[in-house]
Amino acid sequence: NYEMLPGGIGLLELTTFSRVAASELRKGIDDLLSQGARALILDLRNNTGGLLTGAQEVADLFLPPKKLVVTTESRMSRSKSYMTTRPPVVPADMPVVVLINRFSASASEIVAGALQDHQRALVLGNETFGKGSVQTIIPLEDGSGLRLTTALYYLPSGRSIQEVRIQPDVVVDPLSDEEVEALEESERESSFGEENLEGHLKTEEKQTKAEQGDARREAFERQLEVDRQLTRAIDLLKSWNIFSNLQLQQAS
Repeated sequence: NYEMLPGGIGLLELTTFSRVAASELRKGIDDLLSQGARALILDLRNNTGGLLTGAQEVADLFLPPKKLVVTTESRMSRSKSYMTTRPPVVPADMPVVVLINRFSASASEIVAGALQDHQRALVLGNETFGKGSVQTIIPLEDGSGLRLTTALYYLPSGRSIQEVRIQPDVVVDPLSDEEVEALEESERESSFGEENLEGHLKTEEKQTKAEQGDARREAFERQLEVDRQLTRAIDLLKSWNIFSNLQLQQAS
């Protein structure tokens, strides 16, 4: 999923690292760049992982060639390194924020950690799940199976995901369930007894483009009220762009 947010900020939400994750993500990036995106947010929250090759291919979109993404090390075999292989799709000078939370695991942690280690993105949110192991299922005669950890993932800096998880550069805890419920209750109270009820009951097909735009903005504002991490990421990128523009003006 992807969309252009106000201020020229592109939001990309990746839910799993499948075989087509990188190609789908690239389509979103290309579209956002064509719309004039000046910064990107890669949302890996609640992404529990997927294919290791998917993580490598996604990192390819942000990092230059021949950059280390992750290394697997085991007692039984040589370590294996996974590197980026092609020029990035995202411009090297484009600000990027990666969102993570405690449900970001495995391949999500690999991508967030690699971009963090190479100083390509600012990582924001709260610490990840800590799934940094390679596991093999060994079938048994009775139909059950034995899950055996055969290797561990190590990030470019040498840290193990399994031991330390991914620690964000900027810690922003999400709203608690009680805080979300209080916001929703406040919204219900403020909208109760609206005078123009008929206007609120219009279907989207009957609304004018201006009304649809207003509805989308209102929905986005409600989302920001609940999503503290996304709000903080947007604020950081806005200030990042302002600071960059000031530097360009001073240089000229």
